Amino acid sequence: MPFCKNARLISTASADPHRTPQISYFINEFTAPLTNHRSDEFGGDADGRLRMPVEIVKAVRVRMGADFPITYRISAVDLIAAGTSGEETLRLARRIEFAGADIINIGVRWHESSVPTITHVVPRTGWRYATRAIRQSVDIPVMASNRINDPQVAEELLEAGDADLVAMARPLLADPKFAVKARGGATRKINTCIACNQACLDGYFTKRLVSCLVTRRRVVRSNLRKPVPGASYVSLSLVVAPQAWQPPQTQRSAVTSQHCSRHPGCWVASC
Repeated sequence: MPFCKNARLISTASADPHRTPQISYFINEFTAPLTNHRSDEFGGDADGRLRMPVEIVKAVRVRMGADFPITYRISAVDLIAAGTSGEETLRLARRIEFAGADIINIGVRWHESSVPTITHVVPRTGWRYATRAIRQSVDIPVMASNRINDPQVAEELLEAGDADLVAMARPLLADPKFAVKARGGATRKINTCIACNQACLDGYFTKRLVSCLVTRRRVVRSNLRKPVPGASYVSLSLVVAPQAWQPPQTQRSAVTSQHCSRHPGCWVASC
């Protein structure tokens, strides 16, 4: 099983805990009635559709042992027609816990959904209700994510009891020293992610360089295809060059009209 193999590789590399993803990928195609048309033990009713993720977590736990940390990223709200229902999602969360997961990481929507979930038009912690519902259904820690880009917002989420942990990705791209500044009380100096998604997710989904429009560091890739005879080279994959750089306004207009005509302010290519 690929998930077990990946977990073994992560353990060998002494990397972070293994995360089993669900959102809009292989596992979600089993849990959602929209895509699961099977008639065997992995299809049919909810018990059959939820079986695959449970068996995966069980297999990883057996393969890796009791001390290996497993984080399962669940789609708390699919936001598509014929997706996994709320009751089924809570049932899945409980079964994932009993199967051996240590943490449940909250994700929202399929990528194919047209509902914005991570753009700037979505309020901060806009999906906390889904996180809260799952946290109240399980006894293992629940990790919130999506539209959390400020330390105070994260603290309020934890203090309210809606989550045990907070996961961030884009805010750390906008400011790699986010955690250091938050710990040192320098929150006003944090370079805040504005959820524009133009240089990070838009770049990723269109197979371009992943960067950030609000950071003063721009990542440039070295791509020397044909060596020059007699020249000496240093192997470089990335060069980080501090510079004040702002995208031209025409670039934003072009991206908006090209990628999303349904949601004002949404620039994600997959929307």
